[in-house]
Amino acid sequence: MMGYVGRLELEKPMNKKSAPICCAVLRSVGLIMLLLASLSSLHAQKPSQEVLSDLTKRAMDQILMFQDYVSILGAGEEPLEIRERMVPTCVKLFTTDAIIEEQSKGSSYKREWSPERYFRALLVRGERTPIVIDFQVEEEVNADELEEVANPDGTFTYRGTMVFRQYYCKIDEDAAPANAEDFSVKCSYEDTTDKEVTIELERIRNDGLGWHWATRIAGIKVIRVF
Repeated sequence: MMGYVGRLELEKPMNKKSAPICCAVLRSVGLIMLLLASLSSLHAQKPSQEVLSDLTKRAMDQILMFQDYVSILGAGEEPLEIRERMVPTCVKLFTTDAIIEEQSKGSSYKREWSPERYFRALLVRGERTPIVIDFQVEEEVNADELEEVANPDGTFTYRGTMVFRQYYCKIDEDAAPANAEDFSVKCSYEDTTDKEVTIELERIRNDGLGWHWATRIAGIKVIRVF
């Protein structure tokens, strides 16, 4: 009889009040640890000011590269085959949803191009009539004024702007120079446009490289044309 009573005592269940309390404590500890891990991970993904400064310089270099490509495509001096091969390289400087605005002097209409369509249109124009396109940087990207955007996946995107002035001259090939020493360019159409460029610094994942920072042009808007 004593053995039977002992067996009943061994199988006695846990106090019903203490079980939910233990589970709740364990769940709370787990949630706190998960939150701390998430915050640590997010903090690790934020670049230092020094890194942001380096990325901003890289973005400025890409804008200057864009300007060089535009000048080459418009001038039409290089063989068509070479200029056509430049287009995919130009497109890689931009985000996939980037828009490039263009506006003619005397018109209020702003045409919107995808980067690829813009470069191909410029290629065709330069093939028909050479175009001189020059640039002057008015305001550079400031690393201290970048806008920080938190993405749903826990990464961060940083956005900044710069301004450049673009000189556009469609060469008048029929215009004869005033004299043999006159090397000035005669334009059948010309304008000057101030444009604002938005750049993005974004941490992306590449299967081969892992996580790394990418700098791209997110859009080019017309401020004014004269």
